[in-house]
Amino acid sequence: MNNLQVSEVHYRESSYDTFERWSSYWYQIESIRKANPQTLLEIGVGTGLTTWYARNRLGIDVTTCDFDASLQPDVVADVRSLTEAFPDRQFEMGAAFQVLEHLPFSEFPLCIEQISRLVTTSATISLPHAGWRWGFSARIRSHVWRFGYTLAKPRSWDFHHEGRGEHYWEIGVKGTSLRAVKKVLEQQFHLDDCYFVPEHPYHCFFELSKS
Repeated sequence: MNNLQVSEVHYRESSYDTFERWSSYWYQIESIRKANPQTLLEIGVGTGLTTWYARNRLGIDVTTCDFDASLQPDVVADVRSLTEAFPDRQFEMGAAFQVLEHLPFSEFPLCIEQISRLVTTSATISLPHAGWRWGFSARIRSHVWRFGYTLAKPRSWDFHHEGRGEHYWEIGVKGTSLRAVKKVLEQQFHLDDCYFVPEHPYHCFFELSKS
């Protein structure tokens, strides 16, 4: 069942943590802070920055899972079979940041169903967007207003890179529109918010709650 993925070295490369990616980290952390869960399942270890902050600054009991044991997750598990590793409703919140595009889109509904079964309250998912994107933000006194506009132009080429650990799909590619992604999410969750990171509109966030 496992698919080959990017190696742990990828996350240590100096070119990985760009300004845009750091901006995305902030939105990851902010989505968790707003939900204020006591327990969180984070799917995909990545650099570990969001995990560290949630544990040490927000005081959340975080459990990380990844099928790649070399990344040293708390639990080695595949997102397509999470219920084999955890009992239903074990966590208040689930999170998968830039993870699910590394599996075929045909398996996306199964992944969302597995996450839904494990959480009681909420989840946040972020995914890459392949369309043309523009984003900007503005600060008025102490309040930050987030604005964004995205034009998604379908693309004809295939993101399938079997055996290389890269993206199988992205939002805005023909066959995986934003509408199609929302439809899958809304089969298991209520979609509270969908937005692009103004500083890095390649990343699209979906904040979800259990109905």
